[in-house]
Amino acid sequence: MDGEQGISMVKQQVLENASVKISKVEEKLSKGWAGENAYHVSGYRYLLVDGDRSTSRASPSGKVTTLSKESLVAASKLREEVDLEKGRAKWDNTGLEKELEICIRAKNNAWVIARVTRGKELFMVLEKANETLLYASDAVEKFSNKYCNGAFSLE
Repeated sequence: MDGEQGISMVKQQVLENASVKISKVEEKLSKGWAGENAYHVSGYRYLLVDGDRSTSRASPSGKVTTLSKESLVAASKLREEVDLEKGRAKWDNTGLEKELEICIRAKNNAWVIARVTRGKELFMVLEKANETLLYASDAVEKFSNKYCNGAFSLE
């Protein structure tokens, strides 16, 4: 056996051993993780930010890509507006965190909603046409109660 064959055999053994170990790690990870749609909530496209815990959770990227361009533009503008309001609140120097809710209707009739309270932010897009503001507000309330322990509840 020459040197090249020896190197080739060692490479093959390393790849086989690594493949087995990688498969075991993948299996363990997949048991503890619900997959790329782990945070999917049917009918909702959302971003949840918990500043106190420095964590965030969002609709899976594959689901977000189903949003129309108009909804994405409106969501981007809404995030900018929330950031501006948070900046203004810091200038107030009251030391108190302000609660904030902004709802806008996008050009495609989607509701884009932001609620900010107690160090948490929720951004949501609801694209069902002809929804009323009351319907959109109820949808956010239901989401908050079911998935956020009522953190964004208005009650």
